[in-house]
Amino acid sequence: MKAKEEIEILRERIDMIDIEIVDKLAERMRISEKIGRYKKEHNMAIHQEDRFAKVIENITKEANEKKISAEFICAIYKIIHSESKKNQL
Repeated sequence: MKAKEEIEILRERIDMIDIEIVDKLAERMRISEKIGRYKKEHNMAIHQEDRFAKVIENITKEANEKKISAEFICAIYKIIHSESKKNQL
């Protein structure tokens, strides 16, 4: 296999993973909206610091196990969390 063919195959795999990531984020946001409705119905605060701390703890552990930068993963999850809170309003 030529190097150019190999890199194209790898890029196609990355493209497929990117689509999966977007699909999972869309699913996460739909669930977040449902959580927002539940919180409103039960007069709960949108931001719950203990829950976010647990999420960060879990993803940090997962990142370390998979040898991915925990700092990188936490930065991504802070953005995801911010968007999730917007969806809950």
